[in-house]
Amino acid sequence: MKVIRSAGLGLVDIEKEHFPLPTLTDTIEAVRREVWEGRSFVVLRQLPVEAFTKDEIGMIYWGLGTHLGIGQSQMGDRLGHMKDSPNNRDHRTARASYRG
Repeated sequence: MKVIRSAGLGLVDIEKEHFPLPTLTDTIEAVRREVWEGRSFVVLRQLPVEAFTKDEIGMIYWGLGTHLGIGQSQMGDRLGHMKDSPNNRDHRTARASYRG
C-alpha cells in the first residue's frame, strides 16, 4: 500500500509492479494455478479488513488480482462486490452483483 499511496494511484491505476509481494510468490503461483487450471476460484481468508478502509481493501484485492492475471468483468467493472441478499433466498440459482 505504501507504493500505491505515495504514487497517488487509484484502483484503476494499479498494476502488478505497484503491488510487490515477494514473500508470497509460491502461494500466489499455487492460487493462480487453482483459478486458471483447477476449481476456478479460491477463498482468501485472514485479511485484517478492520485495519483498512473500504477503498484500501478494494485496492488490496485488485493488487492481488494483478498477480493472478484476473481482469475486469465483461461489463468493465474492475472490482465486483458480492453480498447475501435476503430477497434471493427463495431462488437457489439466483446470482447477482451490484455496483456500490
